[in-house]
Amino acid sequence: IGNWLRTKYSDNIEILIAHDTRQSAAFIKAALKTGLLAHPITIHDANILPTPAVSRLVQKHATMVCGIVISASH
Repeated sequence: IGNWLRTKYSDNIEILIAHDTRQSAAFIKAALKTGLLAHPITIHDANILPTPAVSRLVQKHATMVCGIVISASH
């Protein structure tokens, strides 16, 4: 994801990460953030939010290029 973001947007990359209420979400989020921080990416951690809220926030803030939701939704 980090490589793709750098290729597509190159500079000033800001993303939003959120998750559901499962206990494992914190571990998954920490691993994801560790990988993303190997690249010059600014991560905004929204904690618990539903997927539609993440989509809306990314659309509303021009500086955010991507939203990631850690969820068990099917």
